[in-house]
Parts: sequence; structure tokens; C-alpha cells
Amino acid sequence: MVAFFVGAIWCQGAYWVVCAAFDSAVSGFFVSHFSSAQQQAINQRLGMDAFSITSLDDLNRLCRQFAENIVFENLDILSGHPIDDSLPALYNKLIERRRGGICFEINNLLCAVLEDNRMDVNRIAARMQVDSVLREQANHIALIVRLERREYLVDVGDARAMGGVMSLDGEISFQQLGVTYSVCSGESEYQLQLQGAVNETRYAFKPDAVTKASFDRAKAFIVSDPESVFHRLMIVSTVKDGNRYTLTEEHLIISDESGRQEQPY
Repeated sequence: MVAFFVGAIWCQGAYWVVCAAFDSAVSGFFVSHFSSAQQQAINQRLGMDAFSITSLDDLNRLCRQFAENIVFENLDILSGHPIDDSLPALYNKLIERRRGGICFEINNLLCAVLEDNRMDVNRIAARMQVDSVLREQANHIALIVRLERREYLVDVGDARAMGGVMSLDGEISFQQLGVTYSVCSGESEYQLQLQGAVNETRYAFKPDAVTKASFDRAKAFIVSDPESVFHRLMIVSTVKDGNRYTLTEEHLIISDESGRQEQPY
């Protein structure tokens, strides 16, 4: 027997609807992050049914739609606004206002969508490579999804707009714009490797689950420290129709498998 209840709480000047269902026969206590109206809005934003994800193909398509429809951008950070990764704020910014965001915003929204699909998902902390050196402290959030007896790295919140998943065992990779993205394992952690015209390590990570609060220090650095690249440069990037479009302070950069073109504006 399934018992349903609906509650509403006042949050940021608007009602945030919380729907919960109890199914003792199947999966215990289940809390949905989004109302049906909110789910419909997310589906419209992504151009697909984001709440019927059951297979690897579904998961890859969801990642592709996230990458193509939600832009990676740091405009709020440049404007001096703090990073608010609470779910009401993410829904308002990325869905209602049709904005983009950085990893702490886009990947946390995807995490909530996957949880509403009752998928086995957790957040992980990654150390990005900057100027050919892996950072000592974790400064990037990604996701691990367990599906069909495999673990997958999922990351739609990277500036490269990765529209596919990679298995932690290295057997499943994906290609985008002439670059192959794959995971390799080291002595104590995994690495996301990019192989193309130039081979590089994007970041290193452990698959252990972490909480949002684990990134408070990283978010504070990104927003306020002059050494943060997000604090110094405008970064707006998305993929569409086989191209990557990147907007800087001076140029529109269009990249494809054959190279890149810079157009001043």
C-alpha cells in the first residue's frame, strides 16, 4: 500500500512544494524534490522527459540535454553574488530564469533529478588540474551513478560541457568534438583523462560520497579570492549541434573536431 502526503514550506518568498511517498513494499520512504508542475518545467527546459530514466542510454541522453540546454557560466560570481546551491535557488535560476551556472549549481540540480528517478547517485569531490598541476584541495563537484552493475562518472557541470558518462572501470568512455573522455584508476584515486590532439588529466577524484557542505571552502575561494579563475575571467560555454560555443570578454570562440575559430564582437 502506498500512502502519499504533500507538504508546503515557505522558502525565499515563494511556496516550495515537497511531495513524499511511502512504499513499504518496494523502496521504503521516498521524498520527491519536485512537484509535478516543476517536473514539467524541467522537462520543457531540457527538451525530454527527465523523470523516466531507467537505462544507460537514458542517462546519456539526460546528460546530453543538460549540456546542450544549461550553459556553463560564472556571471553571478563576477557580479559579486555568492554561490547558492540550495534546491529552490537552483530551480529558480536554472529552470525558471533559464540561466546557467557552474559545477556546484548544474551538477547539484542533476543530482536532485536523478534522485527523483530513484537512482543510486552520490556527489563526489574532485581536484581540478590548473596550469598542469592538480590542486591540493577539492574544488569541483561531480556525481557517481550506479546503474546496471557498473559505476559511472557523471559531470554536466564542467566548462567542457560533457554530455556523456564514463564507467569507473574504464570500459565505457564517450567522445565529443574529437576528444575521448575516459576514467583511469591510480594507486589511491581515479582520474578523468582527455585524449585528443592533446592528452591531459582533467581532474582526480575518489568515488566516496560527500555532502554539499564539503564544498563551502571551495565556494568561498571561487567567489572571493583574486587567484580564482572564475573571479578573474568571464567563462560562458555550451555545446550544440556538434560545436562548442565559448564567450569571453572579447571573442566568441566556435570549436569543432577540426579546430577553433575566434570571432571578435
